[in-house]
Amino acid sequence: MNIKVVTAKQAHLSFIAENMREADVLELKAFSGHTPIEALDLSLNRSLLSWVCLVDNKPAFIWGVAPSGSILSKAGIPWLLGTPDIYKARFSLLKESRTYVGLMKSTFETLENYVHSKNKFSIRWLRWSGFKIEKEAKPWGIDKNELFYRFYS
Repeated sequence: MNIKVVTAKQAHLSFIAENMREADVLELKAFSGHTPIEALDLSLNRSLLSWVCLVDNKPAFIWGVAPSGSILSKAGIPWLLGTPDIYKARFSLLKESRTYVGLMKSTFETLENYVHSKNKFSIRWLRWSGFKIEKEAKPWGIDKNELFYRFYS
């Protein structure tokens, strides 16, 4: 199995969108209502840093960090969305995560976002990567019946 990380490109998005993990699709639906391709397009276009992990030359997952949107804030919004092939690359993801989070931290004073309470893989990855996760999940996003944890660094 060949695993490599490259700078994210628009060309990677359709494959990831068409094959996105169910947990990520559910998170997008509850948080923003965006389709996978809409969320990927918005995330990539807003991000200052973004990467794709290729497994045997197929995009397995994409991640990055975007500015918060407020000109007064120096916060970045980290994000990650993937296909089931993320599990094939999980050891590489874990091994390299802190390096990429470090790059994000060198660009922004703080990092924060929300993760769906049911997205267990992402929650574990966030903890491993050094993010703090609030103890209590709260309604967030457009579906107020779904709970999200705030994470930050």
